[in-house]
Amino acid sequence: MTKVNSFMVSPKRYIDVADYVPSSDAADCFAGINAALAAGAGREVVFSTPYNGSRTYRLLNRASGRLFAPLTGKIIWDTNAWINTEAWGKSGTASPFLYATATVTDITLDATAVGGTRTIVLPTGQGATFARGDAFIINSTELYTPLDGPIGTIGEWAEVANVVGDTLTLTAKLKFSYDVGSGTVKIYRSAQWIDMTLNNPQVQGPGLFSAANTQGDRGIELLGVKRLTVNGGEVRDSDAHSLIVHNPYALRVNGFSSRKFEASPPGNTRTRYGISIVGNTSIVRIVGCDITGGTEQISLTSSGYPSGVKRNVAIRGNRFTGAERSGVTTHYDYDPDSYLIEGNQFYDCLQAADMRLGGMFNDNMVRSTTGSLDCAVQLGAGFKFLSASGNDIEDVLRGYYLQPNLNHFRAPGSVSIMGDVMRNVRGQGVLLDYNGKYFKVSDGPPAVYDRTNIDDVLGSLTVRADITLAASGAPTGVLARGKWTNADIDVTVRGGTGSGRSVTMQRATSSVSATGGPINPVISERVDQATQTALVQYPTNGASSVSIQTKVFGTPMEFSGTGSPEGVITAVRGARYTRLDGGSGTTFYMKETATGNTGWAAK
Repeated sequence: MTKVNSFMVSPKRYIDVADYVPSSDAADCFAGINAALAAGAGREVVFSTPYNGSRTYRLLNRASGRLFAPLTGKIIWDTNAWINTEAWGKSGTASPFLYATATVTDITLDATAVGGTRTIVLPTGQGATFARGDAFIINSTELYTPLDGPIGTIGEWAEVANVVGDTLTLTAKLKFSYDVGSGTVKIYRSAQWIDMTLNNPQVQGPGLFSAANTQGDRGIELLGVKRLTVNGGEVRDSDAHSLIVHNPYALRVNGFSSRKFEASPPGNTRTRYGISIVGNTSIVRIVGCDITGGTEQISLTSSGYPSGVKRNVAIRGNRFTGAERSGVTTHYDYDPDSYLIEGNQFYDCLQAADMRLGGMFNDNMVRSTTGSLDCAVQLGAGFKFLSASGNDIEDVLRGYYLQPNLNHFRAPGSVSIMGDVMRNVRGQGVLLDYNGKYFKVSDGPPAVYDRTNIDDVLGSLTVRADITLAASGAPTGVLARGKWTNADIDVTVRGGTGSGRSVTMQRATSSVSATGGPINPVISERVDQATQTALVQYPTNGASSVSIQTKVFGTPMEFSGTGSPEGVITAVRGARYTRLDGGSGTTFYMKETATGNTGWAAK
């Protein structure tokens, strides 16, 4: 402390963790860090580098518990300040090293809150306890079971725009209806949600896997977040999660890194996440992050289903490397209309993006997917729509993939793929393998599914892509099964082995009807000599509804001479012949078969 004009003035306007811990880099800093964090509620807490330009804040005894972050304020790590837990020991319970949780209270509603509206009517007298800008979670036992648990409350975020009496007007429409006649409906609120900024969080080795610690340990875990901003920083050698955030109303992660996940012990299939968003969320921006290793590198998920409403999510400009399953993954209950994956780079992942309900996938680069899924984008049962454009995809088994045998709860929606470039496609550039619409009618055992709607009409299908097939196997440009509506396929397909086709459209895999294929398909294809041309089977409206235009590049398409070309001139479908000695009706010919020297028709 220094004296200035007879007043005592602190030389620091923030909480410096270095003032609370031993000066030795080898000493245990656990108690001191917790004391500093407790003193820093609502203020800035700084892990400083007071000497030698670097500082290691070491944690040595796992039995000490966890560090508790304040609910509000800012925590800052200086450039070379690290929390080090390499010698911390193992909890065996997937415990985080840095933790905070908001305390919630609830109100039980006695009036139904209708989905698609902006109004909630509270019990008498409760309106006086709400104000404009308040945020809360609404849920019901009809939609979500359990409502509460170790991962926090799940449901749907809402924000108050106005209060009149006991009626709340919300800033956005509710996605679901919360019917008080079908279950208990509650609003969950907190006197203080987490409202925090983490600048440059740097953590080395939060826990280690072992035979006795099969759950591993976590890095940073926060429950009940109204606002969280993470700027920069890195978590190394994590086990289960690097950053896990439950129920964030508004989450922004900029330039964060997660690297070097510990390998699981033999026989342990523990899922390991880089950034995990659990439960419901309203606004998410993840930008410029770099994640290496782990199972799911960015995940919108939950330990159960439903997982809470997730809306207004943008994942932009990130780099994903070596995901054992997905670079980005989603479970259900998110809003695909406001879900954007854009401008990211994916390297050596099992799949780039698992988009269960679809959404927007634009201007991404995907390289070398692997393993059993081996695709750029996987769609899920009953997806709403996929809008993809401008993606650069190389060395994949499949570009876009809808698996067969999914338990669809509704017919899949529309697919639009515009301007994608795909190279070294080992299987299919687009594989939409609809196997039928299944309704689960009994849990069994065994489970029973109703397949009566297997020929349901699907959404529209539009593909504009340039696809280069691999030089082995029987790769195909586009393979779509089911009643895709007004299919509009305009593709350039190169390479391959001669065994695969540019485009194949068929009925649903398990269909036994004579139709069930695409509805009014229009195909415009440009292929080389190594690729078989388009095939459409079982079109719903008959063969006359199918339009195929083919151009074979690298192959002569114009011929002339004397006499008929039939049985003489070998050409591909669409080739033209001018007969120099022809007369009326025998001067121009068009090749109507794909190969060989027969199939010339006079025009």
